[in-house]
Amino acid sequence: QPLAAVSDDFFQRFVYRGCPFVVENCSSTFSLRGRFPQDRSEVEMSCSEMVRALLVVFGLLSHWIITRSTAVVTGPVRFLNLPYDGYIQADAALENPVYRLNSEGIFVPLQVQISNAPPSTRLFTLTGTSGEYDKFRILESKGNVTLKKANPTVNVTTTFTVFGIRRALTGFSDYAFDTTQLTVNVVVKLNAHSPQFSQSFYAGDVSSDAATGYDILTVTATDADNGTSGTVSYSIDSGDDAGLFSLASQSGTLTLVKKITDTSVLLHSLVVKAKDNGVPVRSSSSKVTVRVIVPTTAASTPTVPATRKRSTTVAPTTSEGATTVTSPTTSGSTEGPTT
Repeated sequence: QPLAAVSDDFFQRFVYRGCPFVVENCSSTFSLRGRFPQDRSEVEMSCSEMVRALLVVFGLLSHWIITRSTAVVTGPVRFLNLPYDGYIQADAALENPVYRLNSEGIFVPLQVQISNAPPSTRLFTLTGTSGEYDKFRILESKGNVTLKKANPTVNVTTTFTVFGIRRALTGFSDYAFDTTQLTVNVVVKLNAHSPQFSQSFYAGDVSSDAATGYDILTVTATDADNGTSGTVSYSIDSGDDAGLFSLASQSGTLTLVKKITDTSVLLHSLVVKAKDNGVPVRSSSSKVTVRVIVPTTAASTPTVPATRKRSTTVAPTTSEGATTVTSPTTSGSTEGPTT
């Protein structure tokens, strides 16, 4: 738009923002005279030439804008970063975002995304039939989900069907879409922390002849969240295939619950888990090694072989009429018979 104009019967001068051109009107002759600061060169053209040049520039610019705004990328539309599980506190303010957990376990605003669709062609919509779906909205072009009405009901999970549409701005003559499910969990407080074990590694010993009920060691973990979100429970996650051990869910005490009969395995490696009671549930793990100690037995007293019973053998009578008697012998004797 002109910033200033000075007029008389034969002359008009227009000064444009940032443009050093001067437009002159002398009777029926129009001309454009300009001076470029870069090289101080002058340009003159007739009115008709100026109009044609402006039309060409306008046409090229319009084509570029329309091409970019209605560009459609070939290929199917697909949702990215599934699944969409969202969380929001019941006391959240209007337009507060619904959050999701990222791969690092951190809450970030939930944003649905689709592939093969430039930003200007995206259209997102929510539909649902469960409880309070009308209390949430999705930004049509960006995919962010926010709270639309105050005071959503605590502990209610709302399920939506999300439509992700790729469309041309000139109409729906060229479009593609995909659908997926989105859930929003309304909680009293977002569970922001995971339980943390006091040690990353625990070790304990147990005798191979220990009675069942023997307490081996105790693991401990704490959670920085308040209330029920900070309540921790324990369990054995892996490594106890023989079922020898039990981990108390509240105290974290590891106990022998089955007699050890196989002493060929003297080292048991377990993975124990601590989880909290928040929404969503968070957990962490630690390693536990249990060593089986086999007691050494006392040396056995050597035994003396039993002595055989004495026996007498009467030999047949000789030709002279004498009788030969063999004296009794014991096992291992080297003496010969006596006549």
